This record gives sequence, structure tokens and C-alpha cells, in this order.
Amino acid sequence: MALARLMPLAVLTFTLGDKLMSDDLERLKGELSEVDSQTEADLPFDGERETSKTVLKIDNWSHRRGEELFDASIDAGVEFMKDKFSAADFFSLSFEPESEFAENPEDTSRKEFIDTLMQTVEFRELHSETMLNELQSELSAISFAKQFSDLGESPTESEIKRKVKNALDEAKDVACEARSMGDAVGGGIGGEPGDKVSSMDAKKTLELMRKAKRSKNLRGILNIAGRFRRFAQNAQNKKVIVGKDDVTGIRLGSEISKLLQSERMKLSCGIREIEDITALRLLQKRCMIRETNAFVSENRGPVVICVDESGSMDGQKVQEAKAIALAMYWIAKQQNRWCCLYGFSGGTSGNYVVLKPGDDKSDEVMEWLEHFYDYGTACDVPIDVLPDQWNLIDPPKGKTDIIFLTDALVKAKSSTVDSFIQWKASVSAKVQTVVVGGYARKEGQLHELSDSLTFARTFSLEQAGEPIEKLFESI
Repeated sequence: MALARLMPLAVLTFTLGDKLMSDDLERLKGELSEVDSQTEADLPFDGERETSKTVLKIDNWSHRRGEELFDASIDAGVEFMKDKFSAADFFSLSFEPESEFAENPEDTSRKEFIDTLMQTVEFRELHSETMLNELQSELSAISFAKQFSDLGESPTESEIKRKVKNALDEAKDVACEARSMGDAVGGGIGGEPGDKVSSMDAKKTLELMRKAKRSKNLRGILNIAGRFRRFAQNAQNKKVIVGKDDVTGIRLGSEISKLLQSERMKLSCGIREIEDITALRLLQKRCMIRETNAFVSENRGPVVICVDESGSMDGQKVQEAKAIALAMYWIAKQQNRWCCLYGFSGGTSGNYVVLKPGDDKSDEVMEWLEHFYDYGTACDVPIDVLPDQWNLIDPPKGKTDIIFLTDALVKAKSSTVDSFIQWKASVSAKVQTVVVGGYARKEGQLHELSDSLTFARTFSLEQAGEPIEKLFESI
């Protein structure tokens, strides 16, 4: 600052020459140096210093995100978020690569809570996942706000530490659930993980989590959906044509979701110098990330997955069958194919949801996953009713894949089987059936109408990995 102020003096000296003596210049330099060396605290101050509504230094974008999170939490029934300023603090703490305290914060208790949070190794580990991830940051902010709201007006140090531990434990659990939900999202519900246009926000995620807790089958499906989707992706990798998001190498970039594990560890190793260097490389898009490519084949027809919802399928069977259906839908999305998720039981008209390429029907898919008839076992719906409903469902023409997932060896009239075979040929369909329940290989109507029929003890990947893998490779 002193040099900047001396620049006009230098010009003046050049112009006036000997009129400005050297001793006067030295005196002026000394005065300017004293002014520059004065700190803000040394300067005279009239009145009280202005307080900050937020504990952290926050830009306008984070303020706006705090307001949105506060409004969304109220809509979702989360009433412990104190105000938009605390929401902005907790969101910014989770989202920003680095946080800096504001001067003279109004809420000293929140500052102490956040300061205690930031000093823990557990927070740095969690922060490596939430940093620059809006959904994870919102969910963590809600967990932090919940525990902070339980503190009294003058909490002791031990109370703050206990609530900080509870907040981190809850945030980790929620992050784990969100990852499972994200895998389900990657399996077809909504958009792909990281898709800013159609990926779920915190409000929808919280609603789905609550719904999953109320529904045994839905909770089970979402818990295993990620494993089935990754298994499907690996099965597709074995084909010449690979699907979207298949890892083909390593490159430099900044996508958090694609960071190598070694880079994630450097961001939360607890050594400030290494964390700072890694964060800088991240901002400069020079971190090592997984490289993915996509090749989608064209001119393919619809995919229809028919899941048995009879009473004998209740529990693990239907959960795994619908997780398989969700993974098949993921494959259909990568191939840009029309898809129909179809549930059946004896004497019903079928429960289905049609998913065209580019559709976002998260709520309808979740309702289909949760639905369960609990009636008798019969394949009259997919064998007899599905051909009649085909024009109503209105799928595109092309090579069609139909998958039956059931636990029964059913009987059907010869005329019904013959009609189905004729219809199958008319729509260029290939029918694949997987029957679980420990049956011996028996001949029956399913052999006649299926292009391939597989028997397995269960739908689980551990005991029926090969049949399910072949199913994933087949489309």
C-alpha cells in the first residue's frame, strides 16, 4: 500500500526535481509506513462492531443454498433447522473445500460446535465425501443441525463433544443410506449419480429413506440394489459392446465421484500439507480419476421384466427379484431402450410402469418396487394377459427381451401356450425365465414358451451368480 501511495510522489519528484528535498521524502515514507502497519484493531472505532449472522464466511451462493435447504427441511417435516443462517453454515461447512470463521459471529455456541467438529479426524473423513457434493452436503448439514438443536443455551465442553460425536455418527449413517439410494438412482430411478438436472435432492432422498424404513421389501431392495447393479455392469463389461460409465482407464480431472481411493485418502489423511496440496490439485483438475467411456448400440427394441408377486415370493425372493429388475433397467438405460417393469400374481391384471428413454419416473418406480400382491402363484398374467396388453403399453418395434422371474413351475393350457408362442414371434421377442426354489430340472410349459430356462436355489448373487450373470450378459 505504501509503494502505491508513493507512486504519485515519485512522479511529483521527477517533475519538480530539486524542489522536494530528500529528507522530506524520508519523512513521508516513515509516516506512510506507520499508517500501513496499523491493524484494524489499532484504528479508532466508534460504537459496537457489527456482528455476523453466520459463523463462517459465506458467499452469496452458499447463502442462497442455505435458504433453499432451510425451506426444503421445513417442507420435509424437519423442524430442528434453526434458521437459514445456521442452514447456510452447516451446508457450507460440508460443501466447501475449506471453511473460514467470520469475524464477531452472533451465535457463539454454533461457532464452538462447528470448531469442535472441524478438529475431529472423523469430520475430515466425512468431508472427503461431502465436499463439492450437494446432496451429501445437504444430508450432513441436516444431521449437524439436528444434534446442535439439542444443545442448551450454555452447553459445557463435554456436552458439545458428545453432540459432535452423535452428529458425525448420524451423518455417516445417512451418507451410507444415501450411497445405497444413489446406487438405486444409478439403477434407473431419476438420473445418474452426479447428474445436476435429474438427480435427487435432499428432500426427495429423505422422503424415500422414510418410505424405505416403513416398507420391509422396499428397504431390502434398496439395500441390495447397488450390488446387483454393479454385478450387471461387470457382466456387460464382458461383452464386446460396453455400457455407459464403464471404467476404461485413468485420467486427470476433478470429478469427486470418480476420484481414485488413493486421492480420497490424501484429502482426509489428517496431514494439513498433504490435504492442502491435494485440494489444490483438485481445484486445478489435476487429481487422478477413473476414465469412463460409453458405446450404445442402436435399433434395439423394448425390455420387459416380469416379477412374480405371489405370496410365496414374499421377503428375500421378491426383494432380490426386484433388485435384478432394477439392474436390468439400468442396462436398458445404457442401451437407450424402452423398458417396462411388470409385476404379476394369479388372477390380477398386472402392475406395471412404462419407462421410455429419458423418462424420470422416480416416484412411479418406487411405488412399483414397494408393491406386492401376495396372491396365488400363476403365470396367467404374463402368458395370457401381457400379449393382450401389448398394444395398450405401446412399446416400440424391434428386438424385444422379456424376462420372467418366478419361484413356481406353473401349468397353462396348450392353447394359451400356443397363442403366446405365436405372439412372441410376431413381436420379435426372446423370453428368458429364471425359476428359484430348489426345483429339479423338470419339463413343462415354461420350457415351451421360453427361449432359455434356468433353475436356481435363490436369486442371490452368492448362490445363483452364474445364472444371473448370464441373464445380465444376454441383453
